[in-house]
Amino acid sequence: QIISHSYFDGYIRIYYFTFSDTWGTCKDRFDSLTTLYQSYAGITNIIIVGIGKNSSISDEIYTDSNLPYVNETSASNIRNELGVINRDVFIYDQSGNYVQTINTNSGFDQTPFEIIINGLLE
Repeated sequence: QIISHSYFDGYIRIYYFTFSDTWGTCKDRFDSLTTLYQSYAGITNIIIVGIGKNSSISDEIYTDSNLPYVNETSASNIRNELGVINRDVFIYDQSGNYVQTINTNSGFDQTPFEIIINGLLE
């Protein structure tokens, strides 16, 4: 439970890790996660957070998104502990337990996310 926090107890937590915070593929994937989040409008126990590599935050990646996007610091570099690959999405259940990682390097298919989220909402 490296990235769980009691504040989010009861929430399905989805964390998107990117090594770049500029326009392009990383921005496209974050936009796709925004669309996924919006498809669950009215369900208030889902949180999606973008986590950038230890670098300066660019407003490009979260432009047109209502999802939070933060950058790691050298003091809190969790990607090494988790073995993150660029564009990995880590999913945790409402109790903060790890569920699955989906890598979005080759594209973004909303279906696996929906299957996991819907299963957790049951």
